[in-house]
Amino acid sequence: MHFGPLDCKGPHLMFVSGLLPMADQGSASWLSLVMFALPLLLVFYFLMAGRARQKAATARSRAVAVGDKVVTTSGLYGTVVALSDSIASLETAPGVVMEFDRRAILGAIDDKPVTER
Repeated sequence: MHFGPLDCKGPHLMFVSGLLPMADQGSASWLSLVMFALPLLLVFYFLMAGRARQKAATARSRAVAVGDKVVTTSGLYGTVVALSDSIASLETAPGVVMEFDRRAILGAIDDKPVTER
């Protein structure tokens, strides 16, 4: 017996149809609605979570003030010596001042020893 590529009675379709319960028209429309809505809800969730992380990162970088000890997104530690709207100047070693985009500042760190935290 030969099954063509468009034959609806092929062994693979009989197997799948045997696993699924027979659905009436109402449950089939409900299932199609779920199959359409679920990816949209997941995309919406991930977009909102990304926005929340971005807002938190912006708030952390805006909260930095001159004199704060900070860490950059690349892991460089320093002390803020000057700030502008878009540039932060960090002293990374005595007498060494580097300029960073303000968005590269991950946030302020506390310089207390681990035992005092």
